[in-house]
Amino acid sequence: MFEPAVSPRRINRDRSAVSLASRLPIKIFQIGFNKCGTRTIHRYLARNGVRSLHWDAGRLAKRMYANLAEGRELLAGYEEFDAFTDMEYLDAFGTTYLEGYKLYPHLAAQYPNAVFILNTRNREDWIRSRLVHGKKISYAKRAMAYYGAASIDELTERWRAEWNDHHCRVTEFFAGKPHRFFVCPIETDLPHLLNDMLPECKLDTKHYRLEAKTTWRQHLSSHHLSSHRDASFAGAFHEPHRVAGRAGWFSNRTGLRQILSSPWLKHAL
Repeated sequence: MFEPAVSPRRINRDRSAVSLASRLPIKIFQIGFNKCGTRTIHRYLARNGVRSLHWDAGRLAKRMYANLAEGRELLAGYEEFDAFTDMEYLDAFGTTYLEGYKLYPHLAAQYPNAVFILNTRNREDWIRSRLVHGKKISYAKRAMAYYGAASIDELTERWRAEWNDHHCRVTEFFAGKPHRFFVCPIETDLPHLLNDMLPECKLDTKHYRLEAKTTWRQHLSSHHLSSHRDASFAGAFHEPHRVAGRAGWFSNRTGLRQILSSPWLKHAL
């Protein structure tokens, strides 16, 4: 049976929020990494009356992969929403990692009129933000378990490689295509770039707030950092839209085969 994609409590709250919002003639997808202003973008859109959904406790990413496996549109079960941010899921044990935002080739095929936003920031700041992310179980510990990383240094090098590869693949995929796509450096271009690139939303800057901003000074005093004292953050600042790399789009075929063969998929939702 095709179960609701969102828990009853959550969907009731979100439906009450979107019931008064007008539908957009487009879909909006944030396809950059988490910890790159995803909540800020979501809440700015939502405060402006856009039917936006953020993360949904990982159920959004799980539903997308389940829909992909069953041959449905990726957003089946979320038809009432027009904007989607933070489409990923990393479980508490670091055994399952789903990156729905990397399914952008499928989203582009299924929603040709959609707008795709590659939200980005300084790469090393992004790594620092990820290292202190997570309340009960740190994001870094779960990621280390998933990748089998033996140290924070090994994990951060993996993240750097993934950052470079994803930005390269996204920009190459959309280059020369008719899809609406733009790179959004969150440290300098919010909210005015969203206002300019999303005229259908009629965004009003008075609703803009920077969400969940944590300074590096706060990072240093965070209890999370106790497990990361030996981490190295050396490296040059990175401008993703200038990186060169191989052509082709992300399919994650190996990961998808593992997901489709996993028994948890039947009970993921």
